This record gives sequence, C-alpha cells and structure tokens, in this order.
Amino acid sequence: MKILLIDLNKDLIELAEANGIECVYGDYFREGYKQTRPVFVTASNPNFTFGGGIDYLFTKHFPELCRLKQFNGGGSERIANICFTITVDEYLKANKELVKEALLFAINNTDDNETLCLTGLGTNIGGMNIQEFIDLLLELINK
Repeated sequence: MKILLIDLNKDLIELAEANGIECVYGDYFREGYKQTRPVFVTASNPNFTFGGGIDYLFTKHFPELCRLKQFNGGGSERIANICFTITVDEYLKANKELVKEALLFAINNTDDNETLCLTGLGTNIGGMNIQEFIDLLLELINK
C-alpha cells in the first residue's frame, strides 16, 4: 500500500516532507484521482452530517455514498473507495485517540495495491496541532 498525504495547508505539507512522508500540496480529490486505485478518507463527526470542511466536499464528489453512510449510521466503515471515519467529537474537536483510530481503520482497510490518500485529518476544523498529527502518522507508518 502506498500512503500519500494531500493537503492545501502548506505548513502541514512542509512538515510532512521534512519528516519523510510522501505528500502533495494540492486539491485532495484532484490529486487523489491521479493515484493508482485511490482510497479516500473522511474526517467526520460521529453523526456523519458532512456539514463542513473536507467532509462537505465529499458530498459533492460522492453524494450517493455519503447518503448511504448516513443511512447506515454507526462508526467507521469502508464503502467502495471511501473510508468513512470519525475524527472529531460531537463538539467538532479532534483528539489523538479519534484521529489514531481513524488512521488505523483506513490503513487496515486499504489493500496492498491501493493508494491511501490522506488529508490532515482533524487539523482544520478539529483544531488538532499539525505536529501532533505528523507524529501520530509517523508512529503508525513505522509500525
């Protein structure tokens, strides 16, 4: 499996590059679709309302799959090439435990011949520190 961080946050991308993480500065979906068998990851709240940030954009790119996830309810789930994950709590705040669980779910549900396309899960609306996110991603990549 290839892991690729794609984001428009220059500070996040520069920090990721400095830590040896493969990354691209750019639009998550445009750059993701350039990859071999991309798997996209949401940064959702526990109710999967898709109300803002990258999650809102998922409703524009994958409206039917987002509606299906809302209908299914529950926690993390892979549907087609999307890993629906929870990265913020009911108050829209990210924490290390939620983001780690989301990353682990995405990694464990991506096949060897696919590209896991990540964005800075929890670092935008969720308010997670980008250094904390990078440290967590490195920890999981190096396992």
